[in-house]
This record gives sequence, C-alpha cells and structure tokens, in this order.
Amino acid sequence: MIDNEKIKIITSVKDWESAIKEVAQILLDLGSITTEYIDAMIKNVKENGSYIVIGPYIALPHAKREKGVLKTDISMLKLEKEVAFPNNKPVKLLICLAARNDDEHLDILSQIGDLLLDDDKVEKVLKSNDINELRGLINGL
Repeated sequence: MIDNEKIKIITSVKDWESAIKEVAQILLDLGSITTEYIDAMIKNVKENGSYIVIGPYIALPHAKREKGVLKTDISMLKLEKEVAFPNNKPVKLLICLAARNDDEHLDILSQIGDLLLDDDKVEKVLKSNDINELRGLINGL
C-alpha cells in the first residue's frame, strides 16, 4: 500500500494547514497531484471543519479528484507532537489520499478502515517514529 518514499516523520508543524501541505508535498513531488489539489484539501477543512479527522489522532486529508489528482496514490505524515485541527481535534498521523476513480478510492478507504479497527496497531503507529516500522504496520493489513 505504501512505500518508504511516501512516509515522512517530523517533530512538529506550526498548524494544521502546514500539516496538510507537508503530507501532500510528497504526492506533489511524485507527480500524483497538483497544487490545486492541496489548496482544495485546505479549503475543505476551512469550509467543513475537521471532518477529515477520522479517528483519535488520525486525519485523512483529501479532495475531489477533479481538483488535481493525476494518479491514484497515498502518502503519510507522522508527527511526534500533535497538531490541533479546527475544534481542537489533535492529530499526529495524516494519510493523504488521492484517487482517480471510485473503485480505487473505496479500496484505499477499506484498507485504512481495517487499520482503524485494530486498536493495537493504531497505538503502535501513533507511537512509532521509524519509517520502516510504520510501513510494515500499514502494509501489514
């Protein structure tokens, strides 16, 4: 599901917008999305609140594919220090989703859902600061 080059671990970010930009930059650099897609993800949170916070400390930034998805891809940002999203929702893990079609979108969401249902795995992911360990935990679904 995810390669080391698509995982980034950093200590902290100044705000939730920076967190989204940081996780999306990985996909931008790989040619999977455009800057318009990043802007759309930020706009979604500004307009709709923290709906992308899908579990304790986990956010799934995304936007409509028409806003700049060039190919289906996923990236992950792990923060050592949580960042507050609107309504003071704390986040330490961001999984950026870019999907070209509904089937790919649902497949990735299903895999992420499997992760969220495993409390032990979620705890390990949130505590880990090692890219190889994170990749193994995520891909071991």
